[in-house]
Amino acid sequence: MTVWVETNGSAVANCSDVTCDTSGVITYVSKGDEEPGILSDATYRVVEKALDCGGRPFFFFIGAPTNLLNMIIFFRQGLRDRMNLCLFSLAFVDLMYVTSKFIMASYCFVGEENFMLREVWKYTVRKNVVNFVFGFLYSSGCLTMIIAVERCVVVVLPMKAATIMKTRTMGLLIVFSILSMNALCSVYCFKYDVLVFDDVNTGKFTVMLTASAYYKRYKFVIDFVENIVLSTITFVSFFVVSIATCVTVIKLRNAMAWRQQSGTATSAERRQMTLVKMLVTLSCIFVICATPTICVALARLFVSGFWAQSRYRRMYYVTHIGATVILMMNSSVNFFVYVTQSSRFRAELRVLFLGKKAKS
Repeated sequence: MTVWVETNGSAVANCSDVTCDTSGVITYVSKGDEEPGILSDATYRVVEKALDCGGRPFFFFIGAPTNLLNMIIFFRQGLRDRMNLCLFSLAFVDLMYVTSKFIMASYCFVGEENFMLREVWKYTVRKNVVNFVFGFLYSSGCLTMIIAVERCVVVVLPMKAATIMKTRTMGLLIVFSILSMNALCSVYCFKYDVLVFDDVNTGKFTVMLTASAYYKRYKFVIDFVENIVLSTITFVSFFVVSIATCVTVIKLRNAMAWRQQSGTATSAERRQMTLVKMLVTLSCIFVICATPTICVALARLFVSGFWAQSRYRRMYYVTHIGATVILMMNSSVNFFVYVTQSSRFRAELRVLFLGKKAKS
């Protein structure tokens, strides 16, 4: 909902219930809430525009076509294979994530000459798309965690992996993860209203996101989901992927050393080793790209004054926007990992584009 309000020039400054959100997180503006010289408003606007209108479209135009190709390749290889199903699903949620982030940045393509339309479009789209952004972002993290744990089990318990995790069970787990993450993030649908403050004295206006009546009514529930449940999922995903990857790498190195000494590795075992290496690479990229988000989250907890309602809110937002752009990179580079490390993926890609069947 968009609400238009006429003010006499002082109402906005004195309004303690208005939000000036630039990254999907509520912040409140109060009188005298001016930030000192750490990050000026002009610098903040330049950095925000560079990240929003440069970084997000850049990774969208890389991530959208490559994730679509990933889905096609893994579908052609067969979704009855447990790992193909996982990687197909990961490509799907990554495609949805980079697309929703690109839609969020679509205000960049509204003409500069129509500033009013641009700002209204920016905040209206942000309000209505932010739940999909977070829903698919958390889904991507959960699927990466599932893939890391699956490969860890395969390496640690190779004889029992097939009975522990069947393809049907994996499919149900994937569907549950995607639906549950999007259901939890649906709280963002009800959190905001868009307000346009029109100052009849100066002729200037301000577009803002404000806490909705629904949010005020169910504030405890929404804050619990956002600040406790989703934050816990973020940390759990990160640390589970990190630990599972470390265990997999250690066991993989030991297994490779043993097979090299004994000379008993079969072609099937070598293919499995190549697959594990590729998936470990994906997990390492995820850990590297998620680290800035974890650091920002820890800063919110332990750094005094680093939060959305503080006088340092511009620095807060810049770090958050930068972290999300890095997460877009994580969702855009998997194709290049598959191409460089999987001969089967390259062969299927040649068949798709050139119609040449690879030699078996």
